[in-house]
Amino acid sequence: MSKNEVVSRIDADRNRLTLEQDAATLKQLRETFDLKERARQAQVKDLEIQRDKAHGQMLYAQTNSQRMVIHSPLEGLVVLNPVWKGSSMGDPQEGDQIYAGSSFMQVVDPSTMQVTARVNQVDFPYLHLGQRLKVFLDAYPDLVLDGSIEHLAAIGNTSSLSQAVHSFNATFAIQGNDPRLLPDLSAAVDVELERLPDVLLAPRDALVLENNKTYVWVKRGASFEKRPVTVGHNNDVEAVVLSGLAAGDVVKRDTGEAQPGI
Repeated sequence: MSKNEVVSRIDADRNRLTLEQDAATLKQLRETFDLKERARQAQVKDLEIQRDKAHGQMLYAQTNSQRMVIHSPLEGLVVLNPVWKGSSMGDPQEGDQIYAGSSFMQVVDPSTMQVTARVNQVDFPYLHLGQRLKVFLDAYPDLVLDGSIEHLAAIGNTSSLSQAVHSFNATFAIQGNDPRLLPDLSAAVDVELERLPDVLLAPRDALVLENNKTYVWVKRGASFEKRPVTVGHNNDVEAVVLSGLAAGDVVKRDTGEAQPGI
């Protein structure tokens, strides 16, 4: 354009047309650049939103995975509790659905094992915390462990056979440990209600109650003679004889003359 004064008129017009065309092209390019820049910024913003969303999902998944990890408050042995699986009970496995509030696992300390049992309402009044006892395992008859009463329920449960009979939950603590002592074994508990040193015992089925008096049949030679006795404390199988018998006397059991009793 600066040479238009010295060039021909045709060339000057051509220069002006070229300038106008280039100016229009520049304007169009600037407008296109602005549009592309806004589109690029929008695309970057969209990617940032996707990034933040993915990061939030990652943190949410990490939090859920951490919540699914259960840390036991004590060291011990894991014992799985049977859960309901449609039509039967079975141990929970990976992939099984566990409903809220369901107990599916226990962690037990082998050094502090316990026996849980139900005590009939007839026997329950004789129990109290701290009583000494012996624990017998059905799987190992030769294994006998010491223990004590640790917990007694305050409210009884009705029996499935009779609504009039109640049973009370009791927890018996086992003292000591043995490699054969494992969770979920059936056991029997023999509670020591009272200790009487140096007393004479007689079988309950050797005692005969007649007219509010107690007798036993004592062997004399080849026959038995009926002798009155005085008894004290007793349990289901034995009774303490206070008088009427001496150590070594042979008594007849289950005479059949009367119901054994005291």
